[in-house]
Amino acid sequence: METKNSSAKMMMRADEQILWSGKEVYRIVQKRSLADMRLPFAAVWGGIMTVLFGVVTLSGGFGPALLLFYLLLMIPVGLCVLRIAAVRSTARNTVYAVTTEGIYIQKGVTGSEETVFLDYGALVRAEPEDSGFGAAENVGDVRCVYLVQTGAPAHDEIMLRNIPDPASVAQMILAQAAEWSARVQDDI
Repeated sequence: METKNSSAKMMMRADEQILWSGKEVYRIVQKRSLADMRLPFAAVWGGIMTVLFGVVTLSGGFGPALLLFYLLLMIPVGLCVLRIAAVRSTARNTVYAVTTEGIYIQKGVTGSEETVFLDYGALVRAEPEDSGFGAAENVGDVRCVYLVQTGAPAHDEIMLRNIPDPASVAQMILAQAAEWSARVQDDI
């Protein structure tokens, strides 16, 4: 697997063709980020802290130290909001491409994109997964497990998240990997 800071199109060979490309389905990303367990915790925590702050303030115990304490207790709420914003920003800037030579994933905020390339020679399996949030709209993930080129055999994985029709994309990846393998065998 290769990682570069450039666009997927620039990394492609001249004879390489894009067979499928897509982005995350944003409305599913929104559903997933709102279902994150940290959000309800942060909302309940923020509500309790606000009520306590109000009770103490109304009882006449308000002071700068109490305000500072309240702001410190609200840090989990702020962190949760920042996490949701970061997930949504990354999802909007993620592009997937399945080509004749491998899989490209470009993600990051504009100006600092990172492109990951997985060639079919390292691919062990590609399987669709139902994320639970997009099942009714035929949106899900494709888990691509690949062999890591280290001293001992090891596996790692990349995910194509929240994509439309994950089963057909996984099938396309497996078919392309088989075709790539046969082409490489013919060249030997």
